[in-house]
Amino acid sequence: GATLAFAQARFRVKGAAGATFRLFVNGAEVAASHVGKKSVLEDKQVQAWEYLGVDLRPGRNEIALAQADPFGNER
Repeated sequence: GATLAFAQARFRVKGAAGATFRLFVNGAEVAASHVGKKSVLEDKQVQAWEYLGVDLRPGRNEIALAQADPFGNER
């Protein structure tokens, strides 16, 4: 684990193009309003989302990501 100097962090996640991501911090879902940038590389069938200003608590934090395909199935 890393020690951060701030109570907020930026997360960049990547997965299959066309998927929807859900980021969780300490079991709570991060609001979609924190998604700042979305990029897609169609030829590689990959996309990336950037979450901005995600609140963290002091000490250890648990980060999890769920990816759902266009039909809503988690992968």
